[in-house]
Amino acid sequence: MSRVDDAMRRTAPATAFRDVPDTNAGPDAAVLERFGAEPGPISEDNSVRPAASTPQMPLPTPGHRAPRRPAARTRPLETSPAVRNPKLMVSAAMRPIQRVQYKRLAAALHDLQLQDGLKILMVSSAVPQEGKTLTIANLALTFSEAYQRRTLLIDADLRCPRLHDIFGTSKSPGLADVLGTPGSQMPLLQISPHLTILTAGHVATAPLAQLTSSRFRDVISEAAAHFDWVLLDSPPISLLPDAQHVASVSDGTLLVIAAGSTPYKEVQRAIASIGPERVVGTLLNYADIRRLLRKGDYGKYFDADLRE
Repeated sequence: MSRVDDAMRRTAPATAFRDVPDTNAGPDAAVLERFGAEPGPISEDNSVRPAASTPQMPLPTPGHRAPRRPAARTRPLETSPAVRNPKLMVSAAMRPIQRVQYKRLAAALHDLQLQDGLKILMVSSAVPQEGKTLTIANLALTFSEAYQRRTLLIDADLRCPRLHDIFGTSKSPGLADVLGTPGSQMPLLQISPHLTILTAGHVATAPLAQLTSSRFRDVISEAAAHFDWVLLDSPPISLLPDAQHVASVSDGTLLVIAAGSTPYKEVQRAIASIGPERVVGTLLNYADIRRLLRKGDYGKYFDADLRE
């Protein structure tokens, strides 16, 4: 068995669902779209970092100045388009069972943080249109709003950024502006007391050159010093080398796979490209609820949620 096959076998797959008609609910009822992993709720162990709204800075050593968290602009979450998107955690239209599954995914990653120090997580996919950006946005909202963890969400997809659209803000200034201007501060955007985003910014030069720069590593290291989680949205892995460089500054990668559409060989190629040891889990997206929740099987456990 190859290392790639072994990595795909050992990663704990998560499951997600596509929209299908729900015969037990009204015509406007939403159905399950995205599921996370299966472990229990996040523990109260704050041994990694306390969940405080203001990051605690490390004590200064003699002759050194304590690092300061970059100042952030504000864009309140309640005024963001995210609250009207039924596919996002903060929308009232999202089904309760969906929220539960994202919490389970967050809990699985939190366990990895406690065990292995996982903090900088890249979320990517083998090919485009697999739902990686909505997945990372929901994961960031789960960490920040449900579990009150200080979370920085970074749009490192400099070729086709989307996070600024999801949260209703401008693309610039952002990551590319910081990478292109040595010594500049990160133009962070405060979305809620626990969620901060760094948009992609204006890419004036080749994105690959910016992602391979030492400045990029410095920015991620600085971010990790002030947040409980740093989540990186990257370009698809199989198309361009950008994702490999984003993965190199990450502690691990969550791979989003579209059920029934992503070729198995593309998944294998993506895992081999970034290294099987870097894949901490997979999320199966757009799975058909009617095939997974069969009558007389596990479906009855979700009947009440589907009829809400």
